[in-house]
Amino acid sequence: MNSRCPFFTKMHPLVLLIYILGMLIVTMSSLNPLLLSLSLISGIAVLVFLKGRKAKLVHIIFFSIPILIFMILIQPLFYHTGQTVLFYVNESAVYKENYIYGGIVSLMLIAGVVWCMVLRELLDSEKIYYLFGKLSPTLGLFFTMILRFIPLMRERLEQIHEGEISMGRIGPNTGHIATIRNRLKEVSILVGWSLESSIETANSMESRGYGLKGRTSYNRFNFKGLDIGLIILESLALVYMIAVLVTKGFRVYYLPVIILNKWDIFNILGLIVFASFALLPIIQEIIYKIWEAMNND
Repeated sequence: MNSRCPFFTKMHPLVLLIYILGMLIVTMSSLNPLLLSLSLISGIAVLVFLKGRKAKLVHIIFFSIPILIFMILIQPLFYHTGQTVLFYVNESAVYKENYIYGGIVSLMLIAGVVWCMVLRELLDSEKIYYLFGKLSPTLGLFFTMILRFIPLMRERLEQIHEGEISMGRIGPNTGHIATIRNRLKEVSILVGWSLESSIETANSMESRGYGLKGRTSYNRFNFKGLDIGLIILESLALVYMIAVLVTKGFRVYYLPVIILNKWDIFNILGLIVFASFALLPIIQEIIYKIWEAMNND
């Protein structure tokens, strides 16, 4: 985790959970293009802020392409609802409204994935186990192990592949069949390595008393006044944004015709609250830097 954002990432895990869940709920509950654009831009900004130079924005483009291809290029060919005909395919009309709707849904899905990437940066395995361990220790441990093993297995697979290259088994002149055979061998090695590590982890957990009745566990998270204040602010912001959603303030109709609701002060304020909520890590860091500079003078 990037040291440029030390303050928000050190907040209580419940603060981080409310923040992420709030962004995902509001983002996935609206098809308003302005709100979704704000969500996507804010998500990318927060991700870059958290990871710095390690933020690989190419990955966002990589997973966005298949979503855009399916929702914008393919989906309108099979879903025939709209008013403005663009062309005909096998005597079936393809409508402009379908393409616009597909683009907006793509925007929503991409924004949701970006916020899941932010979730991965803010909530590590220790924080997730702290949040859900008491509610369901098995479920908490399950999610913790998933979050740990996915990047770990990817790293191990890269190590195995580099080892095969260093031993000369894979090179620029290796044929397609030999490459496939070596890839399958690498996966087999990875499975064996992972099973061995799982057995070692299980033995270590058993020796440490995991599962015994009355066993306690250490955690380093304590509620502070700032945590409580942020939870209250986050909750108030969420209540307001959900109220705007429930009253259809952000509602936009695309099919069969595009209908935009009239904007009023209630909706405009909702967008301002949403943008402030989305950029909370950056805003808090700016306030913290100003406060730190004032105290140092």
